[in-house]
Amino acid sequence: MIYLDNAATSYPKPTVVYEAMDNCNRTLAFNVGRGQYDSASQAASIVERTRRQILNFFDCPTGQVIFSPSATSALNMVIQGQPYQEGDVIYISPFEHNAIRRTLNHLAQKIKLHIKFLSVSKMPFTFDLETIKTQFSNDPPAFVFISHASNVCGALAPVKELFLLAKLYGATTILDTAQSAGHVSISMRDILADYLIFAGHKALLGPIGIGGIVMHNKDANLKPTIFGGTGFDSRNPFMPKELPYRLEAGSLNIVAIAGLSASLQWISEIGIETIVAHESEMLNRIQMILDDSGVFSCLGVNYLGDRVGVLSCISEEYLPDELGLILNKNSICVRTGLHCSPDAHRFFNTFPSGAIRFSVGIFTSKEDIDQLASVIQEM
Repeated sequence: MIYLDNAATSYPKPTVVYEAMDNCNRTLAFNVGRGQYDSASQAASIVERTRRQILNFFDCPTGQVIFSPSATSALNMVIQGQPYQEGDVIYISPFEHNAIRRTLNHLAQKIKLHIKFLSVSKMPFTFDLETIKTQFSNDPPAFVFISHASNVCGALAPVKELFLLAKLYGATTILDTAQSAGHVSISMRDILADYLIFAGHKALLGPIGIGGIVMHNKDANLKPTIFGGTGFDSRNPFMPKELPYRLEAGSLNIVAIAGLSASLQWISEIGIETIVAHESEMLNRIQMILDDSGVFSCLGVNYLGDRVGVLSCISEEYLPDELGLILNKNSICVRTGLHCSPDAHRFFNTFPSGAIRFSVGIFTSKEDIDQLASVIQEM
């Protein structure tokens, strides 16, 4: 199998991830915070160690980490837990995942919110910061939600500049790093993010079943949206006020957390720079193959900013789903369609059929790309 769908979930994982999960499943898969015995305490120590690793990874030493089953769950917690006021103006980019778009639309049915798109120009393809300044001046932002990297074209948003502008108006800033964390270095202190969302199973190279929130302010007043047992302050008929317990109802996925801890350690040892260099080489090889074929058009390759290892394309001769079937018959795994980002495809005029997406990872090899080239040449 030639796996080129790392933007959906990375595969394979580093060997240490499988080993850590297997060991935890066999010896430490206990309910954190619910037992006074040694094994439960050891499980709790894994959770706290992983919190520290995440704070270090995102350069947020005085922040708070909240674990959730996925980035989508974490986004729902952040989006639905904010103290909105009637008429608040919320800015998003044209490249948001449905985890943001649908949740905001759901909220807008309950309270009057104004959801606006940040200005992004097509020629040249870039975030139009001068126009965005005017947008903010005319309609000051209360909240700004940004997907750090598009899961369609891989474009990295200039979040440092965008959040700096947003902070001039006192806006709350939320960064979705599902497609960027593990591909690029991210400092929460540098980019002025109030909340950062991460997905463990993508470029962080951890397992499915773990994601979360990094809060820049350890005492952030985020309202709980899920209620239940925490193993803390059990006499209280309401959710505890203390973090992280206020936002971590239910049993934490200790096995997935152990896997994420191992993957973060592996990334720190190999270095983000090594990962970026390898992925850039693999992505450039794919783009050359597609360009040389003469039948594919790649989306967003003229972006003026930086990108991650994601490349989508269309063909006048094949529908995206047809291309996916052909590649699957040759054991090449890709993603087709709208990638849960319909607004991005409206931006690129590829809605409603979408595109075919290639996404590389640290374990993508030159041999994988050569096989892809052979299949495309045969087509």
